[in-house]
Amino acid sequence: MHILVLPSWFPTKENPISGIFFIEQAEALAKYGNKVSILEFESRSIKSVFHGLTAIPFLPKFQFSLKNGVNYLNIQYVSFPRIRYFKNMQIDILSDISIMKYKSRFGIPDIVHLHSFAMGEAAIRIKKRYHIPFVVTEHLTSFARDLITRKELRFAQNVFKAAAYRIAVSNEFCRLLYEKTGLKFSYIPNLVNTFFFECNSSDIRKKQEGFVFINVASLDSKKNHKMLLQAFYAAFKDDLKVKLCIVGRGPLEHELQQMIDNLGMQERIFLLGQKSRNEVKSLLCESDAFVLSSKIETFCVAIIEALSCGLPVIATKSGGPESIITDRRLGELVECEESALIEAMRNVYSIRYDKKFIRDYAVSNFSEGTVVKKLSLVYAKVIANTK
Repeated sequence: MHILVLPSWFPTKENPISGIFFIEQAEALAKYGNKVSILEFESRSIKSVFHGLTAIPFLPKFQFSLKNGVNYLNIQYVSFPRIRYFKNMQIDILSDISIMKYKSRFGIPDIVHLHSFAMGEAAIRIKKRYHIPFVVTEHLTSFARDLITRKELRFAQNVFKAAAYRIAVSNEFCRLLYEKTGLKFSYIPNLVNTFFFECNSSDIRKKQEGFVFINVASLDSKKNHKMLLQAFYAAFKDDLKVKLCIVGRGPLEHELQQMIDNLGMQERIFLLGQKSRNEVKSLLCESDAFVLSSKIETFCVAIIEALSCGLPVIATKSGGPESIITDRRLGELVECEESALIEAMRNVYSIRYDKKFIRDYAVSNFSEGTVVKKLSLVYAKVIANTK
């Protein structure tokens, strides 16, 4: 099968983990015998060009590359974000040129997989010009955070209506999108490389005594770290054997460190900053439980990575975790309240979990093979219905 992936955002030098799950899904599809390419529309503002912050010229630049079995066509261009008419016209023209260049190099794809509605102009243009159907997977938390404007919502509805199949990354998100758009979505989760996120003896350094909770999330308000710090303090302020490690960076880093200092927990709660993927894996393998305190999630890759490492998970009911923590043997799913988080952390601290059961669950539901199989069935159905 020939699949063209169209992400609405992707990893950059400034943010190397942005949209990394789009890339990993594409690589998994290629690994299972599909011909897979990614079309990257990389825009820069006029201001950044004039100020010398980017080397992208005013004329668009097209560049092919091959990485991990996936073909890339990167389109660098200067955008006009405040002028919607010009932006749409620009995307139409760039889509036409890009697909012509793509076709001459790789041939016509069987299907396009759009990730999030933002690049919907390109998907619709390709569909109309070449009669190639597209499926869309929506990931954007802005729907749940009520940050989508009316104009954006109308545009999203048009994109979703044009799609041959609509996917959302959790059951709760499917329901929310139906409420917002009146259109039905099907649940297919993001995949996780469960082969990589597996704890072997060589991955675990000499473990410290005591019990370690770990959180991996950006340090912003929607991740609700202040409640997590307060709950941890209330639950374990007198138990010196329990620690909390927080991995990630964000705008609240300084404020959270001040809160830790004010609580007198500098030797018990640690802000570890941004870590590489290998470092995250090692930290997970050296921890005893994962805890997520988010207000809003559409999925949560970090939860699956923790489960894959055999860790029990505590997660707030924030939209995504409800489709993941479906069994008490995996941990605790709680209301987004401090008292509920305190109780859950104490419970998990006192229970001995079956790490093999937890890992097997992650592999069975979120591994590359599982998710690729589900996507392949969708692609085959859409292509058959198009002919």
